[in-house]
Order: sequence, then structure tokens, then C-alpha cells
Amino acid sequence: MCDAKKDRMKKYLSKVRWLVQKFTEVSFVQLPREENMEADALAKVASGGEATDAYGRIQYMPSIDLPDIQKIGGGENWMSPIVIYLKDGKLPEDKDEARKLRVKAAKYVLINEVLYKRGFSQPYLRLLLAYNAGRS
Repeated sequence: MCDAKKDRMKKYLSKVRWLVQKFTEVSFVQLPREENMEADALAKVASGGEATDAYGRIQYMPSIDLPDIQKIGGGENWMSPIVIYLKDGKLPEDKDEARKLRVKAAKYVLINEVLYKRGFSQPYLRLLLAYNAGRS
């Protein structure tokens, strides 16, 4: 592999090395800059001071500095019916429950399998499951 000089790049390199261990086979291919115009354009924008993500939105924190969030447990929770409706369009058979779910789901958006609450004149709010160790 390669070495990194700057602290931020060392973090990314560390993350890549950790991820590589998860695969049985990995290969890296270096593309000439002429063949990767999109990455070059993103690098130029990022070097201007304000980093953006792939959708052109301002990214306030480098992705390497975001905390790892893991779902604890599995199964159903209060978000499950909303996610199922937004993803597959499936509604409960009960008409009243279906209507309630449609109204509730209008307040949320599903992006890349992650549920966000729509905000009025504010960014989407990512929804997380709370974990309370003292709860039974």
C-alpha cells in the first residue's frame, strides 16, 4: 500500500487498511487524472475550503471524523412500518392504520436505506434508535 503524510489522510489510510482486512481479495487500480474528471472536480472544490459530498451539499465534518454508528439489536421498532412504506409502498390492511401511516410517513424521507425526518428550512435529521442499558 502507500503512506500518508497529513493527519487527515492518515485517518483515511487507517480506515482503508481496516476495511481491506474484511475482504478475502482486494485490488487497487490507479486511474490517470484524465480518466477521473469527477474526482478531480470534487478535489478542486474541497481544496477551496468548503468540502462537499457527492450530491454537492456542504459537508461540515470530514466523513472520516464521523462517529461509527451501529444498530443495536434488530427486529421491529417504531420506524419499521415507515421504512417499509417508503421503500416498498406496503401499507397495513386496516384502513385507519394505513391512513395514519401515510400521514406520518409524509414527515420522513428514506435516503440510501436510512430514515431522515424532514425539517422545515433545516437539513434532514437522521433518525437513530436510542439504547438505554437500564431499560428492560
